[in-house]
Amino acid sequence: MVLTGRGALYTPDHIGFTDALPLTDVGKPDRKELRRRAGSHTP
Repeated sequence: MVLTGRGALYTPDHIGFTDALPLTDVGKPDRKELRRRAGSHTP
């Protein structure tokens, strides 16, 4: 859908799924941990 509508530039290289989002002590999504996980994927 994205490829035909927007072009290859907007097509994601990788889509990852997780059972649960990592949360901070306050209960908010832990963005630093999500970035770390996203940077460590191997296509």
